[in-house]
Amino acid sequence: MKHTTVYVAGKSGGHIIPALTMLAAAAADKNARAVMITTATELDRKLVGAAPHVARHEALALRGRNSGIVGRVQLLLSLAGAFFKSIKILRREQPRKVISMGGLVSVPVCLAARLLRIPYELYELNVEPGRAVVFLASGAACVHLCFAATKKYFPQVTTQVTNYPLRFTPADKLVRIDACHALGIDPAKKIIVVFGGSQGSKFLNDIMLNLASANSAETLAAGKSPQFQERALGPAAGENNLYILHQTGNDVAAIQAHYQRAGISSLVASYVTEVNLWYCAADVIITRAGAGALNELIFFDKPALIIPLEVASTDHQLQNATVVAALQPHRWRVVRQHALATQPTLLADTLAALLNCQKTAQ
Repeated sequence: MKHTTVYVAGKSGGHIIPALTMLAAAAADKNARAVMITTATELDRKLVGAAPHVARHEALALRGRNSGIVGRVQLLLSLAGAFFKSIKILRREQPRKVISMGGLVSVPVCLAARLLRIPYELYELNVEPGRAVVFLASGAACVHLCFAATKKYFPQVTTQVTNYPLRFTPADKLVRIDACHALGIDPAKKIIVVFGGSQGSKFLNDIMLNLASANSAETLAAGKSPQFQERALGPAAGENNLYILHQTGNDVAAIQAHYQRAGISSLVASYVTEVNLWYCAADVIITRAGAGALNELIFFDKPALIIPLEVASTDHQLQNATVVAALQPHRWRVVRQHALATQPTLLADTLAALLNCQKTAQ
């Protein structure tokens, strides 16, 4: 008889992809069966739908927001509905345990598991734990931490420091020239890869469009912006020596057209499936500071400009970036959004420095 494990993650590739990675590894046990619970967003359905080892997928509709009376009432009602639906799912599936990657969707599922006396384990992927993990930690069988520095947040809870569930293996590491050929890119070009997360980043999209405009063929021909061109690409390289691989999330056609007007070669995609090829082809990477993005950066070991997401509720991406960048401060640079927004040449200056510090052996 197969034994079932329920995995809970949602609303972010940063939560879902690690869960699917763990689920796939567990599938080596022929007696294992996996059920996935996510939110009802299109991204969640797309990611889980492409996973081959999910026996059943359940989606919980979470509505409302934690602000304003109407938004909070809607949120509480949807959480209550998700809680009762979770009880029904867990009673039907009879799992041995529940594994949660955090996020709001984990709250009703783990509370239902606790009511039914089903053990649940939590994974905290970031340095600073999310509110859902903190709220649920006291009832967890174990809280798995991907950063040792996170232990201080759980003094009274059973914790275990574990490796981040990375989706790549050593076989995914290609020599740069082979990755370029697989993507149809001339390896002589300087390749900048932009990852804005599974849903893209408007801020990263905007600063890259500004960079493209400042280094367009017309601007360079007028001699108005030699700094990035000469320092990063060489004084005689020409604008066509730059190639941009850009995961945008949205506005693919408009961003692709902008690069074309600027005379800059590019490949623009809303979501990237052959991620390892992009990493391996890169000369420098521009990325947010989610735990997944940073652990992948460590794995592929490429120079990077790390731009933490800035939100009022948490600085967890800044904490992630600070810890990781300290490992290789000359190759991994952390720059804040407000600095890029107020210093017009900072992006070009930082990229030029990173392109010039890359390893000679690819």
